[in-house]
Amino acid sequence: MDVSKHHVFNRKRPGLSLPVLMKEMRSRMRGIRAPILLFITTGLTILVGLLIVGMSWNSYADGPYDTYSNLAEIGKALFIGLVILEGILCAVIAPALTAGAISIEREQQTLDLLLLTRLSCSNIVLGKLFSSLGFLLVVLLCSLPVWAISFLLGGIDPGQMFWSLMLIFTTVALFGAIALYCSTRYAKTATSVAVAYCYCVLWLALIPICIALFATIFPDPSYSSTTIGQSWHDIPFVTFAAGSCAVLALIPTTVLSILIGLIFRHSLSRLANIILWAGISGIGLVVMVEYATAISRLIYSGDVPLAFLGNPVAAIVVLLVPDISASGGSHSAFLTHYFIPLTAAIALACTLLVIAQTVQELKRLRNGPPDAKVKRRPRK
Repeated sequence: MDVSKHHVFNRKRPGLSLPVLMKEMRSRMRGIRAPILLFITTGLTILVGLLIVGMSWNSYADGPYDTYSNLAEIGKALFIGLVILEGILCAVIAPALTAGAISIEREQQTLDLLLLTRLSCSNIVLGKLFSSLGFLLVVLLCSLPVWAISFLLGGIDPGQMFWSLMLIFTTVALFGAIALYCSTRYAKTATSVAVAYCYCVLWLALIPICIALFATIFPDPSYSSTTIGQSWHDIPFVTFAAGSCAVLALIPTTVLSILIGLIFRHSLSRLANIILWAGISGIGLVVMVEYATAISRLIYSGDVPLAFLGNPVAAIVVLLVPDISASGGSHSAFLTHYFIPLTAAIALACTLLVIAQTVQELKRLRNGPPDAKVKRRPRK
């Protein structure tokens, strides 16, 4: 029985298909840019792998002769180097692939034709995003033979490879979704690329910079709550707390604004977003000042603070260096067992939220600006 002729499948197939994905993949792989990029990334992976193996072999050649342990250390060093290299390459390439997906359509004046089709906005967004993620998946697959050498040498757990690939892929998906939103939001490709890279850098560096500033200003975790934290007269601390809360409040404000828009199917106005951001900033400031001692213990206890939860760089460090997984903190069990899966889950959840916001922005472009009210002429 040919199911393709059945009317039920004929009805469901257009909603399940992604014609934009097929078109983007064909146009991307037909050009000379994709093979050159694959050649460069694969060649760089092979070159870095050979350099790591050669340097590690020379360093262990002068030491005690133990073939199995030396090969295991070489395999571990190769695996760590490849994870760092592939993570950097994919994080750099992902925003560049999707930051011009919609803005180039605007510049080539083909966006109106695309929006006039029967394709839904979610179909267009997912097709654009999956085409970029598919190309990056091909980049990772091309580097897998070099990764297999580390298993041949030993010293690597299969779980480490699985979670490292999962962290890289979820981070790449998040960065690609952010760049696609910027491409939908801004008309110029250069502007969307610059803003997308700024957002990606902030995602990686915002929390570490705040923690580093906190540790620099208040290096002693044993200060008493009577001198700082419970008093509003400590001007340096209150100033730092207000600035940190104002910056960090942008994250929950954006998330709540997207969720409210999805629930009520109407985006919040700029004034409502400002009021929401001010309220979250005020609540965060009160909590930081009143519970400064508990926050400092949370930051200083353990080698990896809970504030780094959701940061892929910290998750990679915890994954590759198991000894650093908060061995001395009270939350060591939490970080050891759930830090890496929760980081991947947070990145995936944020990716879904950004995709939903991108779909809403594309719907706004399809509907166009609200029409001005036309004044009717009085009848004669």
